[in-house]
Amino acid sequence: MGKKDDWISITISDDKMEVYASFFPSSYARPSVDNVLSVLSEKGVVLGVDVEQIRKAIDVVNTSQKAVMNVLIARGASPKMGRRALLCIYFPTSYRQASATEEEAVNFKELGGVTVVRSGEVIAHVSNEIEPVEGKNVFGKTVKPPSIDKRPFRFGKGVILNGDNVVSRLVGEPVLDELFLDVVPVLKIERDVDYHTGNVRFPGSVIINGSVKDGFTVAAGKDISVGGNIEGARVFSGGSITVKGGIIARGQGKIWASKGIMAKFVENAYIEAGGDVIVERAILHSTVKTHAWIRVKVKRPGSIIGGSVWAFGGVEAYNLGSDFGTPTEVVVGMDYMLADRLKRIENDIKRLEPVLERITKSVSIYKDNKNALNLLGDTARKKLKKLLVEYKLLSSKLTSLERRRSEVRKMLLSHSKSYIRIKDTVFEGVKVCISGYNYTVRDKLQYVEFFLNKEGKVDFRPYE
Repeated sequence: MGKKDDWISITISDDKMEVYASFFPSSYARPSVDNVLSVLSEKGVVLGVDVEQIRKAIDVVNTSQKAVMNVLIARGASPKMGRRALLCIYFPTSYRQASATEEEAVNFKELGGVTVVRSGEVIAHVSNEIEPVEGKNVFGKTVKPPSIDKRPFRFGKGVILNGDNVVSRLVGEPVLDELFLDVVPVLKIERDVDYHTGNVRFPGSVIINGSVKDGFTVAAGKDISVGGNIEGARVFSGGSITVKGGIIARGQGKIWASKGIMAKFVENAYIEAGGDVIVERAILHSTVKTHAWIRVKVKRPGSIIGGSVWAFGGVEAYNLGSDFGTPTEVVVGMDYMLADRLKRIENDIKRLEPVLERITKSVSIYKDNKNALNLLGDTARKKLKKLLVEYKLLSSKLTSLERRRSEVRKMLLSHSKSYIRIKDTVFEGVKVCISGYNYTVRDKLQYVEFFLNKEGKVDFRPYE
């Protein structure tokens, strides 16, 4: 004899939004829709019952005398998600890079490193928020939707609201910072930065149609675009630097960007960047340091010759070094700022050690010789006491520096996934360093990728 409820098995989902039933042939009772509704009622299911689905399943069981499994017979009303108000932006919000094939020059006309909007231009649209709607589970209980962010958008003095549109009030650069939108004036210089302009310091972006001449300074809180060359100047950007010509520093000045730097070529320059350094033709006899990548884009010459390049991410170029054995160093997988910090710490240690050694010699005579100590007069005793205090302070400082040196070394050498890709030739004498492990190229190599192998050694493999 079968049991009373052996013809049905009810499963309710964990979120109480769905009810599934499996139906079985029974010798005790012939399943019916009313039977199922009675079972659901006993379990407290009151919402979203699909009577038609139940009827179909029961007909199959009664007709075929075969089980029907996992039929969705009830579903709650899901809550409807709301949406905060949206700000649809009509201008680019990221630094754009040029695209180029191996044989092509970088198309600088397409860069648009600085975005400029016109007065009266619609730069954004505000869409209204959508309020969330509560749902109910199969037991008729309220299901609350996630709340939405109701923080309002804020707008600066450089824009005005016209209905749902945000309109620029001036010619300038749009600035979007989370919920804040504004347009700030862009400083545009139609000529060279030289004695006619003097040094340039501006909180926004700067567009220079000419060149930046020797000895002058350009400092911008945002992007800098230079239509000509950067010579032996000091150029600092809180954003990116785009140079449509080259950087020809003649060993003077410094170029620094918080983001990326792009130029046709670099020669005898010192460069630091937070983002990618992308050079069209060549990097010659320069020091280039970045937290990202260094890429020399075009095949002819596509070279890095002389000097030192540091790139935490890696280096890509066509040629490395030269037939003349020009000293060329490539370092990847190491944070150049940490390396500079380590160098400063080591210099401090070198200065401190001889001082401590002299003090140690001065006090050691009295440390183990009480008779000599007793012969000292009051003045000499005071000097000795002062030396001992100085020795204690310097010893503590040395210990602290040595501990910091150990910590910085550990951080500096912790990255091992960087690589150097050379699409043509690596010349003899080039020095390669990956995450602190060094390798000097003994013979000319072609089409290779340098990497750090499992044994912690610099190795190379074919690059296609």
